[in-house]
Amino acid sequence: MSDSEQKTKKSLSRMNTQKNDRRKNFYAMGKGIEMIRIPYWEINNFNKLVTDRITEVLTDKAVFVLVVVKTICTVCTFCAYQTIMNIYYKKVRLKEMAMEMIEQKLFTEARKELSDVFDTVVIKQRPVVINRRKDAVALIEREQLKELLSRYTASAEELPEQDGSMTIAIDELDIAVNGTDKEAAVKELIEELRSYATDYLERLPLFLAAPNRRSHYPYVLRILLASNDDELLKLIRWA
Repeated sequence: MSDSEQKTKKSLSRMNTQKNDRRKNFYAMGKGIEMIRIPYWEINNFNKLVTDRITEVLTDKAVFVLVVVKTICTVCTFCAYQTIMNIYYKKVRLKEMAMEMIEQKLFTEARKELSDVFDTVVIKQRPVVINRRKDAVALIEREQLKELLSRYTASAEELPEQDGSMTIAIDELDIAVNGTDKEAAVKELIEELRSYATDYLERLPLFLAAPNRRSHYPYVLRILLASNDDELLKLIRWA
């Protein structure tokens, strides 16, 4: 084959490749699929590039396009498929499996089967998610919720005053009370915590929208769930 024929063959091959690339581009654009290309000079970084990119745009469509886009060799195509499936399993399938482990109920079903739902949550101690249109709520047994919230504790600073009274300050909740002595101050603190928690719940949207108050919500729940004063005071870490 002459040099001229070889050049013509290479030119035709390049034109054919470009034509195929345009077809893939048009297909991806028409389907709303993001096209991800790996240049041949980056083939040694293939796994990292694919992993980073698919993690950013992880959708079924993105997974699909990465599988079907041709790479420069059969081995690379297999590597692409293997890499994508590993990421899909870790990022998507594990999430699906976790959701499958939690019982899901439609609102109408839960209403009809309320006794069974209650038994699942209380007796079996397994949470249940109830879905209504786009909204969802999770039901969890009271003691389990209290245990989950038990890590939220607030430090108390005791500040003796010159008049002999005692001030107790809770920085996490921006609360400070004063009593004639420590015992009186603790009683004031209990009343103030319950009052604040009640007010917080009554105006919940307002407090959750306030950057300096939103973080108080777990503490508020723990206060409201406390069965008695002794349990409420377990929220406090005394210096």
